[in-house]
Amino acid sequence: IPKIKSVTMVEGKWAIVTEYIKGETLSDLIKNNPDKREEYFELLDSFYSSGNRIKYRDDNTAEISIF
Repeated sequence: IPKIKSVTMVEGKWAIVTEYIKGETLSDLIKNNPDKREEYFELLDSFYSSGNRIKYRDDNTAEISIF
């Protein structure tokens, strides 16, 4: 679990800055396990549809880390 470094406002919206934890990105996982691509996207879809409002820097597979 990453430690919270700060809570601040960015462009008028609240942001939580956490420590960086080394891990594989979703993009890396898909490249290394192409047969599990649908499984990874189903998990990601489940996360977002559950009401979580976490916003990553770019919301692309290269920015989402899996730990």
